[in-house]
Amino acid sequence: MADFVLAQHTKDKIRELKGKDVKLVGRLFLKFQRDICSEYLMIPQALLLSLILHSKEKEKLANDGDSIPVKLIEPEGVTSLIKLVKKGNGMYVFGSQDEWKNVVSRNRFRVEVPVDLWSFVDGESTRFFVMQYVHGLNNQATANTVTVID
Repeated sequence: MADFVLAQHTKDKIRELKGKDVKLVGRLFLKFQRDICSEYLMIPQALLLSLILHSKEKEKLANDGDSIPVKLIEPEGVTSLIKLVKKGNGMYVFGSQDEWKNVVSRNRFRVEVPVDLWSFVDGESTRFFVMQYVHGLNNQATANTVTVID
């Protein structure tokens, strides 16, 4: 079974932001270089609807194309404002093509290094997502993982 642990510096950042409702969204397995260079990072709708998003967030994402602003703490430590957008294919994506390309350019994503995606809400009810590199694992997906799809 996979070991899902937040790094201490990430725990400290969440505590500093008065974070609550911390949940693992899933482990992202970047299987191909195209996953890293894709226009979007896609997350299956079922994961976000059943486990992560609160009812008010779900209401704001009722229709295809709807979006909500979220903050993303990137693996290299930068916090960026990005949109979570509902797509018509039963998926959610982070931001526009340009927003995601900016995230990719600031980070050192590699095919062989999975990324855990976490979520929490800060003391002001702002939705955050945290991406954290996972070192020392082979690139095998388990039932508790999310795969990047382009």
